[in-house]
Amino acid sequence: EVQQTPSVIEPGESHRLTCTASGFTFRDYEMVWVRQATGKGPEWIAFIHTSSFKYSTYYSQSVQGRFTIFRNDSSTVYYCARERHSERQQ
Repeated sequence: EVQQTPSVIEPGESHRLTCTASGFTFRDYEMVWVRQATGKGPEWIAFIHTSSFKYSTYYSQSVQGRFTIFRNDSSTVYYCARERHSERQQ
């Protein structure tokens, strides 16, 4: 089970996105953050990979250290998900 708490953030505000996962073996999956701006397709922005009990995090270039800022009339939805290691296409 993967859960996240819905929240609405005003432009310019900072917010911590939290994802809680349980009921499966964490090392068998990557935990992924995906965002979807209004009128656009989903875009993966970050994931955490487990290998030999070591965690590695990866970020898309569009969010290196921060999320991009959108105009006031734009909205973006962020999703947390899991996927098996072999499902990611490089």
